[in-house]
Amino acid sequence: MMAAEGPFLTALVARGDDPKYNLAAFGVAFSIALIIESPVISILSATAALMNGRATHKVLWRSISALNILTTLGMVLIIIPAVFDAVVGTFFNLDPKVAELTYMALPLMLLWPAPIGYRRFNQGLLIRYGQTKLVSYGSAIRVAAMMGGGYLIHHYSGLPAACVGTGGLICGVTAEALASRIMVNPILKDLRAGKLEQPNAVAVTYPEFARFYWPLTLMIIVSFSIRPIVTFAMGYAPLPVESLAVLPVIAGLVFMLQCGGYGLQETALVLIGDNLEHRAQLWRFTKIIGVIATLILALITFTPLSTIWFSKVSGLEGDLLELALAAVPISIFVPLISTWGSWQRSQLLKLRRTKEIPNATLIEIAAISLSLLLFVGMCSVTGIYAALLAGVIGVCAGNLYLWWRLRDVSDLAAE
Repeated sequence: MMAAEGPFLTALVARGDDPKYNLAAFGVAFSIALIIESPVISILSATAALMNGRATHKVLWRSISALNILTTLGMVLIIIPAVFDAVVGTFFNLDPKVAELTYMALPLMLLWPAPIGYRRFNQGLLIRYGQTKLVSYGSAIRVAAMMGGGYLIHHYSGLPAACVGTGGLICGVTAEALASRIMVNPILKDLRAGKLEQPNAVAVTYPEFARFYWPLTLMIIVSFSIRPIVTFAMGYAPLPVESLAVLPVIAGLVFMLQCGGYGLQETALVLIGDNLEHRAQLWRFTKIIGVIATLILALITFTPLSTIWFSKVSGLEGDLLELALAAVPISIFVPLISTWGSWQRSQLLKLRRTKEIPNATLIEIAAISLSLLLFVGMCSVTGIYAALLAGVIGVCAGNLYLWWRLRDVSDLAAE
């Protein structure tokens, strides 16, 4: 349900004025917001893994509150004109019109990091205490608010289409944050009353939380920096504006089919067992959802459904439609590969071997950067092709490292 917001918003942006420039600006603004919010993303996994009672809840709550403040200040910093011109306009080598629209869209994202951190903390509590269906309800509320807000902004605000995209995102995450607080209230009452204390549990301290959380945060920061690196590379590749415009449309489709894999990480973390005794069953499930997602993407890619999706649904026309249809087959196996990666990360989280995760991400980003240097710097490959090819190479490299580091887990589970 969360992934549905990307295709919906890009479809709205594509149906506004100057779709090529506004789609590119929306993609750039979203990339910047992602990298700034990245420190709060892992709070869901940390909460699901570490929560054991009232004292630990207090430590996690204060930590995420501090992170929310810091990430919001980061959003304030990036919209200072001098900072924006130096970081975005110059570094990304953006077309002047794309840069202007990006600057107009970014201020709407000021409220982006804090609601995400707050609702991910609440979602971690819901997952930890078995209320996963409430997480889905919250996601439904988010999508409804995003669609409603995006529709109203599109038809009544008079703002550029790129602002429609960022405004719709803010409506969705704010509504979900408020809903998650209502849903988690019974759990919070039980925690404060001491009813959810684990037997013999020792409260997590701030240093322990930092040691657990920092590697995860580094992983997310490095992972989310991939999008700005790709944006930078496309600025110097052939067809830069067209590539930037098509990227969020293709990424939205692929992400929608990766969601089963992303949800697997927290699910396996909770269900795999203290001694990994349920590892075999979860591995079978991992393969099923990965293959199904890839088959669905193949069905869309290699049949007339591709034209229906990118033209009728996403609203692309002309050269943008042709570019999207030609580029999307590159990502055909990404859902399968990313599901495998989520499965491997869940095991490392359970074993508290979190330092391996950012190492894999560093390998991934190094592979992507080197690939982009080859494709763009030396071969002048069209931007969107270079970006998608580099992404596939990077994901494969990171997953192979995780597989190598987890060779001993089979023996541990057998014991």
